[in-house]
Amino acid sequence: MKPIRFCLQWLLILLPLGLAAEPLTEERLIELVRANHPVLERARLDLKRAEAKRLEKQGAFDAKVGGGTRFLRYNSSAGIGQVQKVLESRFSVDFLTRYGIGVSTGFKRAAGDIKTPVKPTGEDGEYFLELTVPLLRGLGQNPKAAAESQAFLGEDQALLKLRRTELKLLQDALSNYWAWVGAKRKLEVEERLLRLAKVRVEAIEHKIASGLLPKINLVEAQREVQRRLGRVLKAERTLQKTAFKLGLFLWQSPLQPAPVPEMDQIPPSVPEPANFTRIQLESGKLSALEGRPELQALDLAQELAAIDRELARNQLLPRLDLVLSQGYQTGDDAIEGPVIKAGVKMSLPVLRRAAKGRLQQAMLTLSNLDLQKKQSIQAVMIEVADWFSQINATYERYLAARRELEFARKLEQGEKDAFTLGDSTLFLVNRRERATGEAHLKLIDILVEYHQAIAGFKAATAKF
Repeated sequence: MKPIRFCLQWLLILLPLGLAAEPLTEERLIELVRANHPVLERARLDLKRAEAKRLEKQGAFDAKVGGGTRFLRYNSSAGIGQVQKVLESRFSVDFLTRYGIGVSTGFKRAAGDIKTPVKPTGEDGEYFLELTVPLLRGLGQNPKAAAESQAFLGEDQALLKLRRTELKLLQDALSNYWAWVGAKRKLEVEERLLRLAKVRVEAIEHKIASGLLPKINLVEAQREVQRRLGRVLKAERTLQKTAFKLGLFLWQSPLQPAPVPEMDQIPPSVPEPANFTRIQLESGKLSALEGRPELQALDLAQELAAIDRELARNQLLPRLDLVLSQGYQTGDDAIEGPVIKAGVKMSLPVLRRAAKGRLQQAMLTLSNLDLQKKQSIQAVMIEVADWFSQINATYERYLAARRELEFARKLEQGEKDAFTLGDSTLFLVNRRERATGEAHLKLIDILVEYHQAIAGFKAATAKF
């Protein structure tokens, strides 16, 4: 057993390493977050709870099977002091329809002194069908049917909550993802500057040994190496920090986190920024109106309030129920034709304040939701337009930063050529290299901002 346990332990160790070697693209990240993140799993559990609640409310319309038997011994109507005995039995299936109609069907039998005033049936019993039909209050609109309808809407609400959580989570995940990608690129810039500084130290040492440069230039070069080494270490720490933050979104299963992503998982190429058109903006607005869960949730809230309103209106009506029973007796002593019982029951609360209060609440809720929906639509449209504006503004900044980097490289090369000819100083060469590096870092920051804005636009338009 020990060798097997040892192999399993190493398998558990090596398995995450194998997963860590897989390139982490934007599409792969979205796939992992959707499949395994615990926040989404909790939202799925909420959806299952809503389904369970709907099942509970549907139980109000389940058929109920019942039966019973009782023995009666009492004074007979035939004469005082004479004993009469009856054994009554009843078996029925009862259920309530969603229209409020109560249905009961089954069999009953009174054995013993048949044809007593207690409950006459044929000798072999009576098969019956009984209906309780609401004619005003409870017809079509009743508390149990309303609760079931609202439970179905509750499932839809839980699904929208899951979708809303997913959109927010994916936007946050991609924002951290692009920060991680940018951190690696910035580290590469700092490492390049450090390599240049180290090569220059060697070149200056050779020139000093040849008597072509004073020794003070070596101090300047070594100082620059240390300065750039510090920036490299800082960039490495930034990369580690962004990797840890991104790791919060990576899970192998809802209960098992994935390894922190490694630097070599970052894709080598990044899509270049592009300008968004007005067509994309209008398409995004339509997509947001159709797909944003916040707006759909308000529609569901209006449906819920409308059910409360219609139920309250129905409860204002008087209670008027038709009770109808028809049966057929069997055996000896059974009457010919059907056994019929019919009647009407009526009740009316005097003030009806409970129903009036519920109706007022439902009407006020609907008015409030109308205002919320108008405000929410405006907020969503502005959010989409804001992300659109940020994308295009970032794109223009990216073009300007790219041109700035090109000019910085030309100035850097010119300064190096002048230094080679003895017409410049090492101090100026280092400044030109740092300026190029800063321009490159600025370009990377803008590139990251652009892709983060793309993620924001996708979340705002529900296009994930």
